[in-house]
Amino acid sequence: VLNHPAAFSKSNIRDIIDFAAERYIEVVPCLDSLGHANFYLMHKEFQHLAEIPGNICELCTINPETLVFIKNLWREVLEVHRDCRFAAITGDEVFREGEFCPACNKYAKEGKLSLLYTNYYRDLGNWVLEHGVRPMIWADMIEIYPEEIDRLPRETVFGDWNYSGHRKGAGGLSLFLRGAGEFRQGEENQVPDRYARTFGRYLRSTDGTVPF
Repeated sequence: VLNHPAAFSKSNIRDIIDFAAERYIEVVPCLDSLGHANFYLMHKEFQHLAEIPGNICELCTINPETLVFIKNLWREVLEVHRDCRFAAITGDEVFREGEFCPACNKYAKEGKLSLLYTNYYRDLGNWVLEHGVRPMIWADMIEIYPEEIDRLPRETVFGDWNYSGHRKGAGGLSLFLRGAGEFRQGEENQVPDRYARTFGRYLRSTDGTVPF
């Protein structure tokens, strides 16, 4: 059900891993394991795993079937990436809908979203470690809800990211970029020269619908 018609086969992926290894590139498997769940929840077979009925954005952390489902997916991914050192179990941009299932809502009302988050990722992280692989998690949610960070496996690797960039200006640091696709007309002069030289041809639309 989940396979896209254009998806790589296991054999294709093994060929990519071998091709990369010959060039000293390490392939890290990545699988959305909580948020950005639309590719799962768009199918009626998995809607019972949704945090909010009818919503396809997030899986429910407290539903025990969610971890069963995600571990089954990861089991297949890790079987193909047999020699990988890291597994990117994501965890970014969750709790954004402003609503929760009744069980999760108890944590939200008590200000314990960090506990709800780390309960889930402690289990998944330890399971990944049992398979001889270190878990990688995006850092944005634990930065927002850091209270229970010690519950996560100490081997966890956090990947930090930010949609903003800065450059030195006359008055110190000035914002030049707020994220992919978020330039606004008139902001061309805020792009650093080095960046503009490298990526300038990609900053203007070719169909005329968006000037910049």
